[in-house]
Amino acid sequence: MNIYFKKINQDKKMRVISGKYKGKEIPFENEKFNNANSTPQKVKKAVFSILGEDLTGKSFLDLYSCSGQMGIEALSRGADFVVFNEIDKNRFKFIRSIIDTFKPDDALLVLNFHAYRCMRYCDSKDYKFDFIFIDAPFLRVKKHEDQYREIFNELNKYNLLKVHGKIIIQHPAKARLNGEFSSCKYLGTKKYAKNALSVYQKGFISIQGHLL
Repeated sequence: MNIYFKKINQDKKMRVISGKYKGKEIPFENEKFNNANSTPQKVKKAVFSILGEDLTGKSFLDLYSCSGQMGIEALSRGADFVVFNEIDKNRFKFIRSIIDTFKPDDALLVLNFHAYRCMRYCDSKDYKFDFIFIDAPFLRVKKHEDQYREIFNELNKYNLLKVHGKIIIQHPAKARLNGEFSSCKYLGTKKYAKNALSVYQKGFISIQGHLL
């Protein structure tokens, strides 16, 4: 019986799913980091099914990195440039330490900023991203929709997303995020138990004035 439970716990470990770091463990223990809600493996797999198996030549911004696993997955799949941002200092230190163990050759940046300051910083450096992943901590004092509307409003101030780039938002399944904003088109939402992924894509304005 003890062996059986041990095997279950091993299967639930956070690991890289695909790419050059496939199978490597990310030893992030939620209880050591204020019970942070990290992205479940099933949802992570879904995110990268949307983005594609091969991210060679792509850039990736993880605005609320937590464990750093999403950015590490992007690096593993060949992303050329990844920005990790985590406001919590302990989690920030964890990300830096775990990345050192992977010894990536790719360009990356680990920031310890508020998400809005991260946007301003990236804009000041003229960074442009193919993908922006947003898994904002749930704020109980606000409605889900209001929280993400504020994030959208801040994103609209900057030109961080490349043409045809995608924003992937992980959020509670009960939240409805179906509105378009700025030059991004809402592509849809898919639910995974208590979590959901909503996807937006940046287009460009054609002569007819439609998003392409």
